[in-house]
Amino acid sequence: MSVTMTDGTVLTDRMALQVPWDELGAAEADLATRELTLRLRTGESLVVELGAGGETDLPEPDRPVVYLDQCHWITLAKHLRSPDQVAEEDRRAAERIVELSRSKTIVLPISSANRWEIADAGQHRRDVVMTMVDLSRGWQLRDPVAVRGQELTRSMAGEDPARAEAVITLEPGAISSLEQDASMRFDGTPPGFDELLERQVIAMASVAALLDDHTPAERAKGREVAAAWAKSFGDLAVYMRDARTTVEHVRLNTHARMLADLRKEIVQAALAARLSPSQNAAWIESADGAFESMPYLRTLREVLYHRLRNADDHWTGNDLADSQYLCCAAAYVDFVVAERKFGDYLQRAARVYEGNAVTFTKLPELVTRLAEANLI
Repeated sequence: MSVTMTDGTVLTDRMALQVPWDELGAAEADLATRELTLRLRTGESLVVELGAGGETDLPEPDRPVVYLDQCHWITLAKHLRSPDQVAEEDRRAAERIVELSRSKTIVLPISSANRWEIADAGQHRRDVVMTMVDLSRGWQLRDPVAVRGQELTRSMAGEDPARAEAVITLEPGAISSLEQDASMRFDGTPPGFDELLERQVIAMASVAALLDDHTPAERAKGREVAAAWAKSFGDLAVYMRDARTTVEHVRLNTHARMLADLRKEIVQAALAARLSPSQNAAWIESADGAFESMPYLRTLREVLYHRLRNADDHWTGNDLADSQYLCCAAAYVDFVVAERKFGDYLQRAARVYEGNAVTFTKLPELVTRLAEANLI
């Protein structure tokens, strides 16, 4: 591993970083640009932006943030590796998006949902992972559990709007709700070196984790949880249709279901906000209005409301990731490109919440809008 200091000095060492990634040949970090270049034994190179904490971990105001649904990451992967498999219109748009990412004109964050939605194993999985690492350049969507935890805590503390901070970030480990422990300290190193090294280790470990194939047990457990969640919502939608539930009561039932799903997180937020039991109970009673101050949770509630009104819309396990991650992204990024059905639900929510992301269902639509708005 080598690090280029701001004065041009190059520090080189063979460090046992315990990153389980056989493909990694060398890692080079530039302290001035805060970029990490990963050189693979295959000859490929990946560049990851490391940030330095604070404002440097956030996208610049003039750099639009675009969240892509998994199907569009697959299109980009095919464009880079098998362009003949992509329709011409999509190929032109994909080429432009690749250019915009690599030139640091736009931010394409990835999320932990991307890991679970990739194919179980094989070359296709590797192609998509390498594309996401290449074009995301280290940018992440903070885990939605952490985002809604911030929103709930801030709402209970009386903040309005109750917005989460650093939802799109270079902060190490933000993509996961699990705590990261990669702290490294060395005597006699230049200022900032230890923190830079820590960010490098987590970045390399994150890429290795993305490339790592899931075990059948992991996949089965995740699919079981998602399927049970989807079935419960599907059953509720059918029940309300058959009972001829009014629109007002569909909204009430949606809100009640949200409170039930968030019950543990509401307790945790109340403790973080130092609410007494009576204050917590009062907040829950007023939660219908409180949700309106929380960008992610109000978007999720609006999308679930529209879905529950359509009992003919079949619920699947994939809907769990889509609802949580796409709604979180839609509340905090500039643009979302989703698949057609969920994109329609996000567009409905955006009509209510004008500050939400502009949602498209096709990559060419995104490129056209960026050009029209003089953002590229």
